[in-house]
Amino acid sequence: VVDDGTDRTALIAGSHAHTLVVHFDTKMSLGEILRIGLCSPTEAEFTLVMDAGGSHDPAVLRSLWSHRHAADVVIASRFYYSNAHWGPRSLVSRVATALYRAHLPSYITDVTTSFRLYRTGPLLRALMNVKGQGFDFHPELLVQMHRQGFALCEVPAPYTLTNSTFRLPMLVQGLKTWARLFQSQ
Repeated sequence: VVDDGTDRTALIAGSHAHTLVVHFDTKMSLGEILRIGLCSPTEAEFTLVMDAGGSHDPAVLRSLWSHRHAADVVIASRFYYSNAHWGPRSLVSRVATALYRAHLPSYITDVTTSFRLYRTGPLLRALMNVKGQGFDFHPELLVQMHRQGFALCEVPAPYTLTNSTFRLPMLVQGLKTWARLFQSQ
């Protein structure tokens, strides 16, 4: 568990056996946090990414796990069945999905969610080409995995809107990343 001190993550995670908590006293970008966590040495065949802020339902882990042999990354999609999530943050996710979907399998409905189960080997190979630092990290990782021939699939996942907010720089960075990835195509 990588913690940058913005909530009670370290306290809660540290109370469980077999949990390594890497704590930083300064706020870090999402990309930095994910790289630290994803590149930590492990013998595990699978790597789970899940926001600890309460927006993801842990019950979805069963569905992710049951699809682990169907693809190299199993995405817990907020939009798989439902159009119930709206608002500025959701709108940005939907726009990003529409833009990236031209370069991903057409069945992908949610490129920005952080709730995913990865096969560790393919994840690490694709991660070497990811430059994103913020919320652009997640869609770029999917693109890199797809470009390298790794399989993607989705399962439906409920989503609880927490205290996360939309900031214009998130949208700008996402558009810059999209342009960088697809400018030559």
